[in-house]
Amino acid sequence: MVRKQVGQILTAVLLVFLVACSGDEETETPRMYDAQREALEQAREVEAVLQKADEKRREEIEEMETH
Repeated sequence: MVRKQVGQILTAVLLVFLVACSGDEETETPRMYDAQREALEQAREVEAVLQKADEKRREEIEEMETH
């Protein structure tokens, strides 16, 4: 009887460890960073637009100074 209870307890503990170690962390982690990744891509696009505008503005100023 005691052996049966010990076996059941050990089985339950083993099952708990297996369930705890087989979490879905890998599938949830990329989703968590998707929003951050998207925001970073948008920021890079905005930065490129701002750099082009700045370059154009500098060229216009330089052209005005030479005329």
